[in-house]
Amino acid sequence: MRLHDFMCFFTGEIFSKWLLKLDRKFQREGRRVVIFLDNCSAHHCEDTELKSVKLEFLPPNCTTHVQPCDMGIIKNFKDFYRRRLLNHVIDCIELKQSPTVSILQSLRWARMAWEINVTSTTIGNCFKKAGFSKVSGN
Repeated sequence: MRLHDFMCFFTGEIFSKWLLKLDRKFQREGRRVVIFLDNCSAHHCEDTELKSVKLEFLPPNCTTHVQPCDMGIIKNFKDFYRRRLLNHVIDCIELKQSPTVSILQSLRWARMAWEINVTSTTIGNCFKKAGFSKVSGN
């Protein structure tokens, strides 16, 4: 499952609550940010009044070409996670044990995958590849 597919499982209500919380945080910090979103129906929250966050929507059916997550961020995450899972299965087979994974272990591997494999350099490179660039602003 791709990240943007996962995000579409959110309801608009959950997304709006998260967005309002984020907006308040940025307001307290005196920051103004732009969030680029795909056209998942949960992302459309026209009734939500935001002061520090501006939403910009990507054109339909273009996420594989312009979305940074699709440019390598998700791949790096999945590669590490799958490698860890495969090593676990091999270890279990060598010990003649049934390979099982708890939800907690799976979450730990996901956290490790993110913290170790998805570096700020990886994220920056994926944004560049998607056509984003740094702009010194006001």
